[in-house]
Amino acid sequence: MVFMVHMNVLTRRFLNGPNFMPWFQRRRAVAEQKQDRLWRHARMKTDIQKLISKMAELEVVDSFSVIERLLLGELLVNYPPRVL
Repeated sequence: MVFMVHMNVLTRRFLNGPNFMPWFQRRRAVAEQKQDRLWRHARMKTDIQKLISKMAELEVVDSFSVIERLLLGELLVNYPPRVL
C-alpha cells in the first residue's frame, strides 16, 4: 500500500515536471516512425487485386481516395515542392 502511494506521488511529479513533455515527444516520434515503417511494409506486401476483388465498388473508390491522400502526404513530406 505504501509502495503504491509512493509510486503515485512519483508518477504525478513526473507528469507535472519539466521532463515529461520532452520524454513524451521522443516516445511519440519513435512510435510514429515505427507506424510509418509498418504502413510502408504492409503497403508493399498487399495484393491489391485480391483485396479489391472482395470490395463493393463504393469501398474501392473510398479506399483509393484514402490511399491516394496518404501517398500524396508521404510524397510531400519526403519531397517538398520547391519555390521558384
